[in-house]
Amino acid sequence: MSIRTPIKLALAFVGIAAVASVSLAAWLTSSDSGKDWVKRRIEKAVTNGIPGELKIGRILDLGPPLIAEDVRFYHYDGRVVLVADHAEVEPDLGQALRGHLGFERAAVKGGRIVLSPDPDGRIAIEAALDAPSKPGEPSDPNGGLHYSLSSMHVEKFRVEAKISDLADFKVDGVEGFVGVRRIETSGTVVKLERISGRVSPGFLGKRTELKQLDGWIHGKQQHVAQLIAAMKIGDGDLHAKLNVYDREKKPISIEFDRATGAADVAATLANFADGILGDSLEVVKKDEN
Repeated sequence: MSIRTPIKLALAFVGIAAVASVSLAAWLTSSDSGKDWVKRRIEKAVTNGIPGELKIGRILDLGPPLIAEDVRFYHYDGRVVLVADHAEVEPDLGQALRGHLGFERAAVKGGRIVLSPDPDGRIAIEAALDAPSKPGEPSDPNGGLHYSLSSMHVEKFRVEAKISDLADFKVDGVEGFVGVRRIETSGTVVKLERISGRVSPGFLGKRTELKQLDGWIHGKQQHVAQLIAAMKIGDGDLHAKLNVYDREKKPISIEFDRATGAADVAATLANFADGILGDSLEVVKKDEN
C-alpha cells in the first residue's frame, strides 16, 4: 500500500462525514420529522430533570432563534402552570455547557403563567420545576434542574395570581418582562418588570388597570415576594407595595404610598383587603392626597 492510500482514505472519511453532517443538519432544520425529533429530545431532557413535565406543540424553526408554538410546563399534579402560545428563544450555550437550561433572549406572544401557592408554600411554577426538600433536610442548592429563563418579553399574556380563596385575580393583556431563574440557589426566583395589563375582577367593583408593576417572588426564602404597583381604580390612582413573608404573624404587608383622584380609594381597598385576610394582613398608609 502506498503512503498516499491512508491519506486518501482519511480524506474520503472526512468528506463522507461532512456530507453526512450537512445532510443531518438539512434534515433537522427543513423537515417536519427532523424538527419533531429535536422536539422530543428537548421534552425528554427537560422533563427528566424536573418534577413536572414539558410539552412542545410544534417547532417551526430551529433557528437561531428557535421558534415554537404551544410550549407548556405542567405541575407534577397535572396542572398547566406556564404556557407560551408562540415563543422565540435563543439558547444560552454557556449555561448548556454547565448542564443548565438557559436562554439569552426570549419573546413570548400569548399564553399565561400561574402564580398560585402550593400547600407547602411554594408557587406552582416552582413546584413544577424544582423538587421539594425532604422533611427535616435543608434545601439542596446544587440539586435538581438549574435554569435561567431571564427577561422573557411577553405580550398578550395572562398572569393568574391567587393569594387566598377569596383573593383570586387575573391580569390580562399583559405586556412587560417575566423572568424565571434558579442558578445555584435552593429556590426559584420569578421576576416581573414593567408589567401592565387589565385586572379582573376589578377591585371594589371598579375598572382596574395595572399601569406598571415591578417586583419578584422568591421560593424557599423568608421574604417570599415584593411587588410595587401603580394602578388606576375607577377615577383614582393608587401606588402600593405588597410584601409577603414566610411567617405566622401577619405574613402579608401592604403599604399604600399615595392615592390621588379619589380620596377613598386607599382606605376602601385597605378595608376590603382586611376583610379578606384579617389577622394575616398588615396595612401601612404613608400618604393620601
